[in-house]
Amino acid sequence: MKLVLSENIRGLGRTGDVVEVKDGYARNYLLPKKLAMKPTEGNVQRLRKERETYLLREKSNIESSRLIAEKLNGVTLQVQMKANEAGMLFGSVTEQIVADKLAELLETEIRPQQVILGSHFKRIGEYLCAVRLHSEVEVELPLVVSAEPTEEELEEAQAAAEAAAAAEAGEGSEEEEGAEPASENTEAEPAKPAEA
Repeated sequence: MKLVLSENIRGLGRTGDVVEVKDGYARNYLLPKKLAMKPTEGNVQRLRKERETYLLREKSNIESSRLIAEKLNGVTLQVQMKANEAGMLFGSVTEQIVADKLAELLETEIRPQQVILGSHFKRIGEYLCAVRLHSEVEVELPLVVSAEPTEEELEEAQAAAEAAAAAEAGEGSEEEEGAEPASENTEAEPAKPAEA
C-alpha cells in the first residue's frame, strides 16, 4: 500500500515522502496513529509544505545546539553526593542529576533523555558522559563525582574561614591604629612660636 508520511519514521522515511508499506502495517499502525495518510494530491502538497517549514525550523535547532555544544567544550561537570569512607555513593548519579547540573550551568532546559551515561555511577571518581543536544549534535563531557563534605568538615572549614577573617581584620586594625596617632599628634600640637 502506498502512503504519504505525516511524520518522520526511523527506517521508513521523512514527512512528505510517499512510501510503499505492507497493508497490515498501514492499517494497524500508521493510519490509526495518524503517522501516514492516503497519497492524494492535496495531502502530498500539504505535507511537502509542512516538511519545508520543518526543515527550516530544524536548521535553526541544529544551529542553537551547536552553540550550546561550543559552550560545553572544555567544561567538566562536578557532582557532589553523600558517600561512605570507601567511596561508595548513597544512591547513584543518574541522568536526571546530570541534566539538572547542565541546566543550571547553561541556564537552559536539558531533559534527562538527552543525557547518556551508559550506567548509573555508584562510586566517587571521574567518568565520561554524553549529551545529545540534537540528533546531529552530541557532546562528550568529563564528569567528576565527589563526596559531599561531612558536618565536621563543614564546621572545620567555617572555623578556618572565621579565623582567616579575624586575622585579616586584626592586621587591618593594627595598621589603622598606627596611622591614627600620627595624625592626631600633628593636629593636636600646634606649632609653637619661636622664642627669642
